[in-house]
Amino acid sequence: EPVPVIGYPFEWSFDMLRDAALCTLDMLEACLDRGLILKDATAYNVVLFQGRMVFIDTLSIDVHSDGMPWEGYSQFCREFLFPLMLTAYWGIEFQQWYRGTFSGLSLADFAQLVRWRDFLRKGILRHVVLQRKLERSFAESDVEIRKKFGDIGFSKDLILANLRGLRELITTLTYKADNSFWIDYSRRHSYSKDAQEAKIHFVMKALERIDAEQ
Repeated sequence: EPVPVIGYPFEWSFDMLRDAALCTLDMLEACLDRGLILKDATAYNVVLFQGRMVFIDTLSIDVHSDGMPWEGYSQFCREFLFPLMLTAYWGIEFQQWYRGTFSGLSLADFAQLVRWRDFLRKGILRHVVLQRKLERSFAESDVEIRKKFGDIGFSKDLILANLRGLRELITTLTYKADNSFWIDYSRRHSYSKDAQEAKIHFVMKALERIDAEQ
């Protein structure tokens, strides 16, 4: 079924990005159960459709080769995990940052925000510090990364363990904005009483029409 409106990560709320991340992990787990895997993990593979996040990029599904890792992990971190952490841990809303770089937050940039005290935050040590160390070691090596991963032998169980750890982490990340213009909008809006009642009437009639059509 065609998606009538395509939205983008920099337009989403925190909860929408979190739901999209969980949707991607659910799709990955479903793929692994069938001997498949997601080649990438971009947030642009997910859209809001009929009130929920759905995965639409079937071309990113591929056959999983035994012993190979999930190559979409670093992209998942850039486009889902790091923006969510940025907002949940530092209170910096990710949308503006995301507009400046459509591929999310790079590991190098995000790692610069991390201080020693942040090591105690859930997920920072494993998904930021350790991943940054591995990235630097690969950059200094002449060994082809795919071959090296193949030699290590990533089992499907290891990928699933990482996936479930990511899901648990992301589920715990929360954010409640306290400085948005819209938080107190119902009390501070500029509508007169008559205009507000007209707006409420319009919305109610529109909802009745939608319900009748369905």
